[in-house]
Amino acid sequence: MSGHAHYREAHPLVFVITHYINLISMIMLA
Repeated sequence: MSGHAHYREAHPLVFVITHYINLISMIMLA
């Protein structure tokens, strides 16, 4: 869990991009 939090702090942009990709995927599948 702590490792995941550390990775999120180290690479916030990666999680933002992943979040938007998931959002777009849900919109396209809806």
